[in-house]
Amino acid sequence: MVDSFFLSWKRRSGKCWRQGRGRDGSWEEKGDDRALGFFELADIADWDYVVNLSANDYTLRSPKFVYKYLQTTNPKKLWINFLKETREEKLKRLESPYLMLPNKSGLKEEKFDIFLKPKRNFFLKNDFFPVKHSQWMILTKEFIDFIRTDQKVLLFLAWTEHTWVSDEFFFGMVALYSHPDKIINDNKRFINFKDKTEKHPIWLNYNTSSLFLKKTTNFTKDNNQNNFFWFRKVKISQDIDLKNAVDLERNLADLSLT
Repeated sequence: MVDSFFLSWKRRSGKCWRQGRGRDGSWEEKGDDRALGFFELADIADWDYVVNLSANDYTLRSPKFVYKYLQTTNPKKLWINFLKETREEKLKRLESPYLMLPNKSGLKEEKFDIFLKPKRNFFLKNDFFPVKHSQWMILTKEFIDFIRTDQKVLLFLAWTEHTWVSDEFFFGMVALYSHPDKIINDNKRFINFKDKTEKHPIWLNYNTSSLFLKKTTNFTKDNNQNNFFWFRKVKISQDIDLKNAVDLERNLADLSLT
């Protein structure tokens, strides 16, 4: 799996189109990095949905299965899994000055003297409500086209370029601003944290596969309401037993479509 990639499904065919895109050396991709990648994708392929995942994801369901699920349950919707944080915590991330570490491994909040600290107010706070969401998301072609043309969204996009606002803020805030009635807040990626204080999920393996594998041959629509499409974090090339089990279930799910 590449470090970050985009998936989309061509209209009518349900086939998968994949583009690999490396990171820019930073700890997390900014909103403008991700949006520009989506713009490129919109110019070179015909698709209905774009699915954004992160490093160490692996697929529990094929693009064909996910496409059929989206089209038969909630077509043309935006799947964004919002995280629980206070408005103050989210606004702080938008307005606090962040600088990249010298080794480019991450970001840090710069601490200034209270009298010298620069004032950085998010000037679009009356239009965009601060939210944070998971890095995975399913967006539509129409939504990406809207981002390319709306003037307030383009101003917000320019803001992210110079302030290190990550994509986990930008797309959810734009969706609430422009298409609140089209948002599906449902988690389709399985992750597991050791406890609530951890910032990153634990590594998964074959011994923990019972947490996310359904181990069933009945993949009806109703049976997939609480189903996962992806899981993270996993080193799939180093866990052949897990890969074989997941690949088998994915193939069985595809057979249920016929």
